[in-house]
Amino acid sequence: MGRAGLRPESLHAWRTGQGAYLYSLISHLRTKYESKQIAMGRPKRDFLVTAAETESPPASLKDSHVIARVRKAEGNNLYSINTPDGKETLLVELPAKFRSQIWIRRGGFVVVNTAAFDDRSNKLGGEIVNIIRDEKQWRKQAYWSLTVPVLARYSTY
Repeated sequence: MGRAGLRPESLHAWRTGQGAYLYSLISHLRTKYESKQIAMGRPKRDFLVTAAETESPPASLKDSHVIARVRKAEGNNLYSINTPDGKETLLVELPAKFRSQIWIRRGGFVVVNTAAFDDRSNKLGGEIVNIIRDEKQWRKQAYWSLTVPVLARYSTY
C-alpha cells in the first residue's frame, strides 16, 4: 500500500470517477497555457523597445532639447533638474513610456524637451525625452561638450 492508503488502481479510479471534473479542468488549463491563450502580464518586448530607444544618442539635438542633470525625484513621476546654464531648476515630467521601465538615478543625465508644455500654464518646465544610461556613447557627441561641463560643477548631494 502506498502513501495515505492510495493504490495505483484507486488513483486511476479517482481520475475517472469523482475527480474527473478536476482532472479535465487541470488538463484544459494546461493546454490553454501552453498555447498562450491565457494573459501572462506585460510582455518583456515593451521594455526592450524602450531600452533600445535610449541606447544610442541622436546625431544632433533639437533646439528645444537640452541635456540636464537630475537633482531629485519629487514623486508622481516628476523630477527636479538643473539646466545647462546652472542658474535654473526645472520641474519635469517622466512620460508614460518610461514609467516602471527605466529608472532614473539622482545625479544622472536626461534629455529634456523644454517646449513640451509652453502652451499650458503650469509648474512643469518640460518633459523627459530620453534617459542617458550609457554616458560613454553620449560623451562622444559634439553637443555633450557644450552643456555638460557646466552641469558637472553642480553636485546633487
